[in-house]
Amino acid sequence: MTKTEMMKLEALMAKATMADLNQVRDMYNRAHDRLARETSAKLVVGSRASWKTNKAKFGKGTTMSGIITKINSKTVVLKTEEGNWKVSPSMLTVEK
Repeated sequence: MTKTEMMKLEALMAKATMADLNQVRDMYNRAHDRLARETSAKLVVGSRASWKTNKAKFGKGTTMSGIITKINSKTVVLKTEEGNWKVSPSMLTVEK
């Protein structure tokens, strides 16, 4: 989305009722699930992928990297030097 589209969305949400926000939440969840499924379809066990962690232990925003060991419906398991991680497919970038 463009910056202008994001500003329009923010303006719409500012005047939304609770019922409107609940509907937006449901739309967001469906879109998030769709993106996760599309991303999962492109992943292959044995591929290297990276993501930005939000764990304070490793420093929020730190880029982590690992080998995909399992692809679940909503998460991907990656083996890293720090152990196994379960990550949402939408957070992953496949490395070449």
